[in-house]
Amino acid sequence: MPTTGEAPAARTPAPWKELLRACPGFAWLWLAQTLSALGDRVHFVAFPWLFLDITGSPGRLSLMAVLNFLPVLLFGVASGVVIDRSSRRSVLVISNALSLALVGSVPAAYWLGRLSEVHLYLATFLAGTARVFAENGAQAYLPEIVPRPFLLRANSALQAGQSFATIAGPTLSGVLIAASGAAAGVALNAASFGVAAAIIAAIPVTAPAVLSRRPPMSSLKEGLVYLLRNRLVLNIAILLVAVNFATAPTSTLLFYRLKDELAFSPSISGLILSGGGAAALLGAVAARALGRADRWKTLLLLFGAIGAGLLLMGFTAAPLWTGLAWSLICLSVSIALVLISTLRQEIVPNELLGRVSAASRTLALLAVPVAVSLGGAASERFGSAAVFYGAGAIVALTAIAGSLTRNPWSSPGGEVSRWKT
Repeated sequence: MPTTGEAPAARTPAPWKELLRACPGFAWLWLAQTLSALGDRVHFVAFPWLFLDITGSPGRLSLMAVLNFLPVLLFGVASGVVIDRSSRRSVLVISNALSLALVGSVPAAYWLGRLSEVHLYLATFLAGTARVFAENGAQAYLPEIVPRPFLLRANSALQAGQSFATIAGPTLSGVLIAASGAAAGVALNAASFGVAAAIIAAIPVTAPAVLSRRPPMSSLKEGLVYLLRNRLVLNIAILLVAVNFATAPTSTLLFYRLKDELAFSPSISGLILSGGGAAALLGAVAARALGRADRWKTLLLLFGAIGAGLLLMGFTAAPLWTGLAWSLICLSVSIALVLISTLRQEIVPNELLGRVSAASRTLALLAVPVAVSLGGAASERFGSAAVFYGAGAIVALTAIAGSLTRNPWSSPGGEVSRWKT
């Protein structure tokens, strides 16, 4: 209790209240991104289900996967040039509106009895192209509505929304498929794009980034040169390539390892997967506290934890240790994604952010199909445990190599102001 004559101590507002007070438009962006992510997770289950209903061919699902990834290869880097030469808010609105039309055409055609296999292929490729622009545009748009001191909090909240969608989406999809068919799940995803477009369009216009006026090829070269010359941004991109290369095949093989090799029951497997989702959500929330330290060293520790979790996944056959290892991986990946996004947004000049983010994310995503192919072949020959061992070794050695180099956090061209987070 304060003594007589003393003013009561001012109550420190909760971090999320400070964020919303400083960035009133962020709540709407968070809502739009979370709803869109929830629709994507529903679509992840419902669309293949609908595809199998139409074609009856599991083998052709691989072509769908190729068409879904192809836009990243074709337009990933180029999307950054468009984003830096346009209103980023407009890019998000247009890409979400296009996704509404493209994804929505699938259930509409199905209910009209006109859905064909070619329609499914075209919708997948074109909607994937729109998604490339939406995802890269969101990374560049955030610093326009969130001041730098609040970027870590904002990215933490966005990652928490993504983690929530990952947990809730498959369950919601299962309920929709059981009640109304797979087309209803795809329609829900289309509706989420429409709602997201409307919400983002309603966000008050802020001072936009300085738009690039260079010719497109010169603009592209400028972004790539910056990525290659800034040691911290480049090292972060390399870390992201390593973790994608390691975790992509293990994520694909996880179900096989739990069900066939370890012979876990569906209930045990479900608990392990749910625990990973909960750990990812916890990691997104906890990332803010870890962001105050030297973030490069923090990232290396997180990658060491990911490597340890992967090695343990290959070694153990016990449900408890398997669940703990998977939760450690999901927790560490979630925190690392928040820190990586924040670091890139803090370091890169806003007028270059679209190009640098797009190039970094494209480089990381290009590792996925190569890793999945190699992991599948290795699993056939040596078993999935060997894939987990190899993935863990890759991530752990990458972290060790990073610790042996000069810390780019404090080097010229890599130093970042210690923003209050």
